[in-house]
Amino acid sequence: MSKLEKLGSSLYAVPNDVQLNSVTDFSIHQGFLESSNVNIVEEMIDMIVSFREYEANAKALQSQDKSLEHLFQRVGGNG
Repeated sequence: MSKLEKLGSSLYAVPNDVQLNSVTDFSIHQGFLESSNVNIVEEMIDMIVSFREYEANAKALQSQDKSLEHLFQRVGGNG
């Protein structure tokens, strides 16, 4: 459960009845750049691989569907 109150599209406030914890052990270093915890190239590759696997599975299902359709037509005497 979130204890923050939404004020606007991206603004939040801490309610008056919530006690905040003070942070005492921190440091700021000049000249350092914070980096993302996501490797964009690796994520794009994973997304492409997943999409190709999805396409292959969809084509396999379509092929199976066509095969069953032909079978039913033959068994039903329409083919």
